[in-house]
Amino acid sequence: MITHLTAPLFHKPPHWPSSPSLWLFAAALFMSPLSGVRPFPEASYGDILFGLSCAAAIVERLYEREMVYVFWGYLLAAALVTASYVANLIEPEHMGAYEYMQFIDISLKNHLQVVFDQAPNFRVIFISAIIFPQAFLLLRARSFDELRTLVLIWTAGACYGAIFAVLNCWGWLGDYDDHFWTTIHRASGLTAHPNAMALSTVLAFPGLLLLFLEAQNLVLRASAVLLALVAWQAIGYSGSRTAVYTLAFMSVIGLGLMIGDVPRHQRLRLAAGVALVLLIGVLARYWSGPSAEYSAIWRLENGSATSDTLRATNQEIAKAGFLNAPVFGQGYQWLRVAHNMYLQMLHSAGLVGFLGFILAMGFPLYMTWRTREEHQAPERRRFRNCLLVGALGVLVWGWAQPNINALNPTIPFGLLLYLGAMTVANGRVTVPNAEPLEPAASLRA
Repeated sequence: MITHLTAPLFHKPPHWPSSPSLWLFAAALFMSPLSGVRPFPEASYGDILFGLSCAAAIVERLYEREMVYVFWGYLLAAALVTASYVANLIEPEHMGAYEYMQFIDISLKNHLQVVFDQAPNFRVIFISAIIFPQAFLLLRARSFDELRTLVLIWTAGACYGAIFAVLNCWGWLGDYDDHFWTTIHRASGLTAHPNAMALSTVLAFPGLLLLFLEAQNLVLRASAVLLALVAWQAIGYSGSRTAVYTLAFMSVIGLGLMIGDVPRHQRLRLAAGVALVLLIGVLARYWSGPSAEYSAIWRLENGSATSDTLRATNQEIAKAGFLNAPVFGQGYQWLRVAHNMYLQMLHSAGLVGFLGFILAMGFPLYMTWRTREEHQAPERRRFRNCLLVGALGVLVWGWAQPNINALNPTIPFGLLLYLGAMTVANGRVTVPNAEPLEPAASLRA
C-alpha cells in the first residue's frame, strides 16, 4: 500500500483536552521537561501549571460529584516516607565535624545548594513520587485517545527542549547563557542540569516511537525520525553516559514488548526507522558534542575520571550513612548526593522510607501487570507498552542518577496508574486496595 503525502495524519483525529483542568495539565506536561524555565527559584512553570490544574480539577470533581480513587498502596507509601522524616525531626542524626565538611564538599561538587534542612528534599520526593501520580486520577482524562494526546503533548515539550539545546550549542541562540555549556561543555538546555536535560530527552523516545507507528502521513513519520536524531544529538551535547545506556535498555525492552503487537505491514516501517536512526548514529558516532572529548559516546567509552571518582566517594559516604542509621536514615538533607536514587533513599530515609519509595514507584507497575489482559486492542497495548518502557527507563536511570528531584520522571508512572484506574472504573478488573472517596458516578473512560 502506497502512503500519500496527503493522507490523514493519524488513524483517528486527536482528542483534545475536554476540560479546563486538562488544558492546564496539558500545558504543565509540555513545560515539565523544561524545568529550568522558572518564574521563581523554587518552582518551574510546569510545577505552577500542575498546581493550577489540580485546583481546577478539584472544583470540577466537586461540581460533577464524581468518584475519585484513592489507592491504599500510596497511603501506605506516604505513611512510611513521612515516618522516616518525622523520626529524623524528633531524633536527628547529628553531623560530626567530619560529616559536616563532607556534606558541604559533596553539595558544592555536585552543583547543589548547601541546605542542612531536610524539609525541601522531603517535600520534593513526597510530591513527585506520591502525590503527582495520584493527581492523574483526579484530573480525569475522559478517554484513551485523550490520554494519548496528552502523551504526545508531553513528548512535544521534550523535543522542544532538545531542539533548543542543539541550536544553542550550535551558536544560533547567541544571547542565551547555558552555564554548564560555557564552563564544562555539557549542555543543560532549558533544564537546571545536563543530566536533567538528558533524562527528559530520553523519555521523549517512547512518545516518538508511538508517533512513528500511528502516523498515517509520510511527512509526520519522517518528522518523528528527524526529531529522534535531534534528540540523540541533544543527549550527546549533555555528555550523559547514563542516558546512552538507559536508551539502549529501553530500546531492547521496547522491541521485546512491542514487536508482537505491531501489525505486519508496520513492522517494515519500524525496522526502517530503527535502521535509519542507528545508521546515522553510527556514522556520526562522535557528532554528539563539540569535540570527541566531550561527547556522551566518548565519555561512555573512556569514562570521566573526575565524575567517576566523585560518584564513588559519594556512594561510599551514602553506604556508611545507611549502616549508621539503617531504620530511619540520616535525614532527607542527604537525598541528592549519591548519584543513585536507591542508595540515596537508604541513606536519607533508611529502610522505612526506602520501602515507601519502592511501593510508590512499583504500584503503577503492579497495576499494569494486574490489568494486562484488558488491553486487547493493538493500539492500546502499544500505548501501554510505550509508557511501560518509559517507566522502566526511569528505574534503570536511577542506578546512576538522582532523578527523584523533579516531577517529569514520574509522569510515565502516573499515566500507567491512570490506565489501570480506567480499567478498574469500567468494572472489568477489581483491585483490592482501591477505594472510592465518594460513592458517586464512576470514572468515564
